[in-house]
Amino acid sequence: MKPLLCDRLGHCPEMEPALKPDRGIWIHLASPLEPVWLFFPLPSAQFLSTDPLLLSLSLITGSVMAGAMFLFLEVRRPLRRLEQAMAEVRSGADGSPAPATGALEVRQLSLHFNSMLSRIQASERERQTMLAGIAHDLNSPLTRLRLRLQGGSAPGDSLLCLDSHAQLKLGADLDALGRITQQFLLFAGSGSREGFVEVPLHQLLEELSAHYDGQDLRLELDEIQALVQPIALIRAIGNLIDNALEYGEAPLLLRLILLNPYAYAIEVIDRGPGIPDQELDLAVEPFQRLDRARRGEGHCGLGLAIAKRIALVHGGDLLLNPISAAEGGGLCACFWGSCQPLERA
Repeated sequence: MKPLLCDRLGHCPEMEPALKPDRGIWIHLASPLEPVWLFFPLPSAQFLSTDPLLLSLSLITGSVMAGAMFLFLEVRRPLRRLEQAMAEVRSGADGSPAPATGALEVRQLSLHFNSMLSRIQASERERQTMLAGIAHDLNSPLTRLRLRLQGGSAPGDSLLCLDSHAQLKLGADLDALGRITQQFLLFAGSGSREGFVEVPLHQLLEELSAHYDGQDLRLELDEIQALVQPIALIRAIGNLIDNALEYGEAPLLLRLILLNPYAYAIEVIDRGPGIPDQELDLAVEPFQRLDRARRGEGHCGLGLAIAKRIALVHGGDLLLNPISAAEGGGLCACFWGSCQPLERA
């Protein structure tokens, strides 16, 4: 602006910018009498461009950002909470209801999940109550029968008149029924009410192996600290060892290895005939007895199922892997868990 005035006036006047109260320029005019200043107002600055292309790009950018924010707040975040709730159920934990927030479809999905979770938990409670009730109800008549068999019945009860061979057979049957009721109780509980404690797993397994003195049980244990339910874990690994001793062949190997900083594996390896590949999945199902792999008395097919349930509670699983003949044959029962599993509610 100043070069233009200089050209038109023939000289360059003194100029001063002004911001307040109005935006403009003060121009000093040459006057023989007194200084004269002329104020020339300037248009206000426009913060928004009137360029149509720029306005269109601004609108598109704003719409994309608003859509991304909507997806994050109303869809992605509620779906992540729903995924965490589903992970708890998948890990074997009781699980907690997912909050019904976010978009309409996400809220409906959360409500359906919560309804399904309620039915699953109610069915699980009924099943556990039924199994525990059956086991408890059977304990009393079994105890009375055992007392009568041993001649220790209450006054007024008649003793069973059986020869020694029949008494031995009846005693074996009563022991078998006692083991079955005990398995029912263990399967109904499966460590659900026990708290998680951080323990050295290698020491826990060494203490368990002391109960198998005289058996050909070898140890290969890494030093690992993990958050576990000690009683439930000992019960699960004890079931695997008992299963290997009864249906497998020596030597047995109990191995503890660290898979990664977040997971461990406890392997029980025997050199027996193993289980056919087509029956591996069936072997860990409740109340399944495989003729070629489970021939003992007093078992109802819950040993491996109990171990699997406890593994799920510990954020892992139970896998049965056959060992090839080139490697010596046998079966590897692999119990793996998370070092910090989700605690059951």
